[in-house]
Amino acid sequence: MDLSEVDVPPEFPGGMEAMHTFMQKSVHYPEQARDEKVQGKVYVQFTVDHDGKVKDVEIKRGMREDLNEEALRAMRAMPDWSPGSKDGQAVATRFIMPMEFRLDSTNSTGKD
Repeated sequence: MDLSEVDVPPEFPGGMEAMHTFMQKSVHYPEQARDEKVQGKVYVQFTVDHDGKVKDVEIKRGMREDLNEEALRAMRAMPDWSPGSKDGQAVATRFIMPMEFRLDSTNSTGKD
């Protein structure tokens, strides 16, 4: 089920701010991409299952292999979410999330 089809969307534990914090701590800029000053977005598709587990993680639109692999690794490391629901029943929900790789001090994927 797509996100637009659920009554209550899945939620990362602690909400969106906690998810951003998790990603900032979890994503490590690949050394070669950093050295080559490669920046951009990788779009990752995944499902939050009816039990809150992150599954079926794949690249929807990628950049280059090292950035794609890091995005996949970080998404697969996520803790369980609160599942979405439809008509009062927990349901699997599909997402597409952009992960930005940017070399500056405001985005931790670019930190040392």
